[in-house]
This record gives sequence, structure tokens and C-alpha cells, in this order.
Amino acid sequence: MLTVLLLILMLSLQAWHPLGCLEEERIALLHLKHSLNYPNGTSLPSWTIAHPNCCEWDSYRIVCNSSTGRVIELNLRSVRNEELGDWYLNASLFLPFQQLNVLSLWNNNIAGWVEKKGGYELQKLNNLEILYLGHNLFNNSILSFVEGLPSLKSLYLSYNRLEGLIDLKESLSSLETLGLSGNNINKLVAPRGPSNLRTLSLYNITTYGSSFQLLQSLEAFPNLTTLYLGSNDFRGRILGYDFLDLKNLEYLDLSYNTLNNSIFQTIRTMTSLKTLMLQSCNLNGQLPTTQDFLDLKNLEYLDLSYNTLNNSIFQTIGTMTSLKTLMLQSCNLNGQLPTTQDFLDLKNLEYLDLSYNTLNNSTFQTIGMMTSLKTLKLEDCSLNGQIPITQSFLNLKNLEYLELSSNTLDNNILQSIETMTSLKTLILESCKLDGQIPTAQGKVDDSYSLSRLCIFH
Repeated sequence: MLTVLLLILMLSLQAWHPLGCLEEERIALLHLKHSLNYPNGTSLPSWTIAHPNCCEWDSYRIVCNSSTGRVIELNLRSVRNEELGDWYLNASLFLPFQQLNVLSLWNNNIAGWVEKKGGYELQKLNNLEILYLGHNLFNNSILSFVEGLPSLKSLYLSYNRLEGLIDLKESLSSLETLGLSGNNINKLVAPRGPSNLRTLSLYNITTYGSSFQLLQSLEAFPNLTTLYLGSNDFRGRILGYDFLDLKNLEYLDLSYNTLNNSIFQTIRTMTSLKTLMLQSCNLNGQLPTTQDFLDLKNLEYLDLSYNTLNNSIFQTIGTMTSLKTLMLQSCNLNGQLPTTQDFLDLKNLEYLDLSYNTLNNSTFQTIGMMTSLKTLKLEDCSLNGQIPITQSFLNLKNLEYLELSSNTLDNNILQSIETMTSLKTLILESCKLDGQIPTAQGKVDDSYSLSRLCIFH
């Protein structure tokens, strides 16, 4: 008899599904809608008392636990109409969401709290792990309101009104991701703070003169693996011992700073680097061919676009045998690329972008050595006439994406690429092709896989 009862209980549990969200959470959501729309907004029209199951109101903004019916993710990104003015938030409206893991209040003109200390109500969200507060009007005091969140792992405060020194308290020790971009800050202090921090975003935050303090602050985060420092006013050489201590760094973005070639002396000790972004950094001429690059044995993604380099760059890059992606848009490269061992060593390269350089058709002889290539972009490279069908070009057996837009090619282009049986996408926009385009049908085998051909004059 006991066995039968247990079986009935198990079957009933399997068949049970929550009827919808909890009443207290549904009411809280309606209050939030009213607050966001005060005094006369019209956002969130699907949030209505006529439909009792708030889990079905809007799957983009509300995610519920399938077992309990409780709200676990709440996305209120860009809900408040800017014409309604600043929004003063009643943080107690979030208290019914006891299992809330993710909360986004991104871009809502939040200027403060309804009550002076109302922000401390946020600290009662014990399960909150990810909090998006970017693009609002918070000042430094916001840190005192969020630092008590015991489970917080990711905090995004980009483009608010934080300034000066940012003090990260010990209570933020569980933090793994911190976004502070777009604020006027110059120093981070974390005496016993988030030593477990893995990702730090500091785009567009500093002016010339405070960069040294900022970089010196990074010594507080020895476990960083991802660091965004683009679009600051770093100038010249940023060599410093504190910066060199980031031994675990795998992703570094320094794009859109006014640096020079000595940057490679700075990063050479970051031997764990897999991605290095140096777009538009005022690099020029030949890159160093010394140990600076040889130590970056794990580098897989390198972006040097929009710098004034020359063809000798390949002598340096050839030492990075682990490279999979190489971005060299608009780098002042010209003529024929080298056909030496420099390129032969790039056995793992899968993505190459040489667009907006002044090359010639012999480029294909060099590129043919990169037999692992899957994507090749040569937009606006001054190529002309027919692509040469050399043995090296025939080696591109893995190529899936080829862009040759804005070059002056002739109509036999498809005959040139018919041996690329893996090619799926061919982009030929503004190539000045005229007349009938040969299809090359009947000349390719059954494995020919081209599924996208774009030709616009």
C-alpha cells in the first residue's frame, strides 16, 4: 500500500506545473510599471491586471523559474521615456522578488531614491547575482547601496556620474565583473575588495594626467583575465611595474589611445594573453621583432587596424604561430605581401582582414600559404582584373567566406574561385562587373557549397 501511495505522489509531482507568478510579485510588477511611467508614460502595455500570469506578460523582460513560478530575471532596460524626466526609484518595490538573480535598470534616467536611504532596500535581494545600472545618473553613493548584496557577481555602472576615487569595499568580495566605463574616475582603491575580480571595463574614463594613477590601481586585481582600457587618453609609453603584474590576463583592449610601439615592451610579460586589441593606437612603421612578441605564445586574436604600419609587420607577426584571427584594416600596407617563412608559420590562421590597404593581385600567392583560412576579407584593396589561379591559391580548401568588394575585377571571378569547394559566401559589391556573369556551373564538383553570392554594381 505504501508503494502505491509513493507512486501516486511521484506521478502527481511530475504532472504539477506552477499556475503562474506569485500574487505578490504580480502586484509588485504592476507597481513598477506605474512608477516607471509616472506621470503619463505608456511603456509596458502587456503588463496588465487582466492577465493574471505575469510570467507570460513579456518573455523579453520577465523570466520565471519553471518550477516555482517566481521571477528570477527582470529586464527593465530603457523602459522609461526620456521625456518624462528623471526617475526616483522606490527600491522597496523589488523586495517581493526573493529569488531574483538578474536585474537590469539600464538607461532609465534614475537620479536617486524616493527616500533618502531607500537604496539600502536593494541589499535585501540576497540572491541577486547580476545588476545592470549603466546609463543613469548615479553618483559615487551608489556603491554604498550595492556593496551589501551578498551574492553579487556582476555589477555594471557604466556612464553614470561617478568621479574621482572609487573605493571598492570588502563587502564586494564576491564580485567577478565590474563595468565602470564612461565615468570621470581616476583611481580605484580596493584594500580588501574584490580580489576575485576577473573582468574590468574602464572604457572612456580618464583624461590626460590621471592615467598613471589609474594603471597603478590595477595592482589591486591580480586575478584579472579581461581588461578593457579603450578610448582613454593614454599617451606614449605606459610601461609600469603594476601593469606588468597582470600575469593572468587573457583579453586586453587598448584601442583608440595615443600610444607608440613601446607598448609591446609593456605587454610582453602578459604571457597568458589570447586577445590583444590595438585599433587606432598611433603605432607606426615596423613592429619590434625582439622577444617582446616571441613571449606571446598563446595569442589567438590580434587587431592592429587603423595604424600606420608597413609590410615588414609580417616578419613580426610570423612569430605568433598560435594566431587564429588577424585584423589589419587600413594599415598602410602596399604592393605585394612577403612570401617568406613569416607567413608560412601562420598555420592556424582562420580569419584574415586586409581591407582598405593598397595591395596587388600577387597578394593571393602569399595568402595561399595560409591553408587553414576560413574567412578572407580584401575589401577596397586596389585589386584589378582577374584573380590569378596559382597553386598557392588552390590551397585554400577551407575558405568559407571571401569578400572582394570595391575592387576592379573582371567577369571571370567565379572561374577563379570555382576550386574553392568549401566557399559558402562570396561578396562582390561595387566590383564594376558588367555584362553576363559566368556561373561556372558544370565545372565544379558536387561538393561545391556556395550558398550566398552578393553582386551589386
